[in-house]
Amino acid sequence: MDLAAATACKVDSDAVVHQESKDWTYIAFVRCVLTASVVWCVFYYFGRHVAYGGDDSSVLVPLFQDGLMQHLQRHTRPLEYFFALLSVRTGFPVWIAVSYLAYVGSSVGALTLLRIADRNQQPHFWKILVCASSPLAAQAYFQVDTVSQALGNVFSLAIVILTLRSLRTGQASDIRSQAWAVALLALLCILSKESTYGTVLASATILLVRHRRLVLTPACIALLLVVGAVLGRGLYRYGMAGGSSSELHLDPLYWVFAIVYSACVAVAPIPTSITLTGAFLTEPVLAAVVAVGAAVALAGSIMLGVSLLKDRTRRKSAAERGHDNHLLLAMLAIVSLVPTLFFGAAELYASPMVPMLQVLLMISIPARERFYPALGYACSVLWIVASTINIVYYSIATGYSTAGQSPSMIDRVLYEPIERAVANESRIYSIYYSKLYSDQQRSFKGGRVCKIDPRQPDVCLPESIGSGVPQRL
Repeated sequence: MDLAAATACKVDSDAVVHQESKDWTYIAFVRCVLTASVVWCVFYYFGRHVAYGGDDSSVLVPLFQDGLMQHLQRHTRPLEYFFALLSVRTGFPVWIAVSYLAYVGSSVGALTLLRIADRNQQPHFWKILVCASSPLAAQAYFQVDTVSQALGNVFSLAIVILTLRSLRTGQASDIRSQAWAVALLALLCILSKESTYGTVLASATILLVRHRRLVLTPACIALLLVVGAVLGRGLYRYGMAGGSSSELHLDPLYWVFAIVYSACVAVAPIPTSITLTGAFLTEPVLAAVVAVGAAVALAGSIMLGVSLLKDRTRRKSAAERGHDNHLLLAMLAIVSLVPTLFFGAAELYASPMVPMLQVLLMISIPARERFYPALGYACSVLWIVASTINIVYYSIATGYSTAGQSPSMIDRVLYEPIERAVANESRIYSIYYSKLYSDQQRSFKGGRVCKIDPRQPDVCLPESIGSGVPQRL
């Protein structure tokens, strides 16, 4: 009787633990959604001043002139075009809503990837904050022509998650369904942006090598989709021919540089806008931000190096090391850069690897060490600060100014030193080149204030992305 009662108690206890674990997982994902939403709203508060212009013309010019076919002649990104068209037709910035959903989706995907990569991980808040933060928000989420990259980040991350799940499950039916899901996501990646092709190729190859005949059809479909997209666009459209906007890089030394550069901008908590333009040298406050970010990056590198060395010493058997996902995640992160190694290194193209590097950071931190979570908090907060500064810098570079306005205290603290820094930048870099927008003229047409781009004199560009969507005059 006592044995039966003890057995019953154990069963009830196991059921309670399982239910608590399930509830905790649900709560963790809800907290991740809420945290990522708050972080994105902070970014949007400053990003609402960013103006339309520059590379946005790759979407706006076809949108108001020759339509989708002209857009496809340069880029295979119909989803981006569709959301821009929907924004114009409805008068509501649908593309901004899509960017928000993509940001939150990437954050939830990073937390999901963490659970798959290491089942012993507990979803503490600092890990949720790491997943919900990004140092590259300015590049991927506040331009109408980067919606494709935001979507590509989510879809490629989902492919990585399904690929890792397929390596863990032993059920043939689950493996088949996951492989078909990868094939569907591969199609969405093709329709989003070409920078996702490396992840699709790697994941489909891993599935094919591991499960062979079981996933032959969906894996081959995913591979053929990429091959077909590359061949369909041709050398010129893919940016590999003379006269195109991109240059083919076949120098292996450049590939090494691109990988190192991309990894650095994807994890280093340093604002690239003020660093790579040299603007931080003119403002003590900004110089302090860069110094703190560099110090945290250096300290974090040392701490993680010591942690990994101890972890490798502690794991003696090859069987134990076989369960380590460090190398697989690192490989997938590098493979995600493969298409961009041929175009040129850029922060935007490094954004797909951010969730994988975040997970590598978290699974490398010892669970029992008290000081290591502080590194996670520090990186998260500084990533948010770095993205905020980049967004403010970009909004000023696109024409925003606090002159003649009544900015809040927060605006004055951030905008005024960055405005002075923009005026004194020592070199040109990436999207922060303000002269891209200098030819726009403000005018009052159709009962509203417009910015007129000489390339589209019949289109009214709103003052900023937060004040509306472009409309034909």
